[in-house]
Amino acid sequence: MPMDASPPEHTDTQPTPEDPAEHARAMARSKFLCAESVFASLVRAKGWDIPRPTSLATGLCSGVSRTCGQCGALSGAILALGFGLGRTAPEESLEPCYNAVEELVEEFRTEFGGRDCIDVAGINIADPEGLAEFRRQNLWTTRCEHVIAFAVTKALELLDASGA
Repeated sequence: MPMDASPPEHTDTQPTPEDPAEHARAMARSKFLCAESVFASLVRAKGWDIPRPTSLATGLCSGVSRTCGQCGALSGAILALGFGLGRTAPEESLEPCYNAVEELVEEFRTEFGGRDCIDVAGINIADPEGLAEFRRQNLWTTRCEHVIAFAVTKALELLDASGA
């Protein structure tokens, strides 16, 4: 869910709050988008060595690049669950990752009324008029920051519970 129509400028300096959800909110305030803020904050919280985590998540932002797809915050959290719980060989079980993603998606839907960006934001940001309304209503700050914090908190809870 974008604050600006153009992608944010990526820098080496990222916000430093210790709490992962607050770190994600601070990233969002510094113009990183939803999936970028969620995934990078989870990578930082878990101490994973993933170069350029924001760039891995950029295409998932704004409802999958403003295509009215899944909310970027949810996508960033799923990306982290996949990294932490996903399999590395075909004979390994899918279940740890799938179970965590299913729980995350269900709680996300319950909390926000859906999983697609258009449902969560309540506005079609793929439409120029919708994007303008999104900005007029300041939904990035009043809605999306809460969604971002929720996604980080829930994904971290699931990762920690699994020992990842």
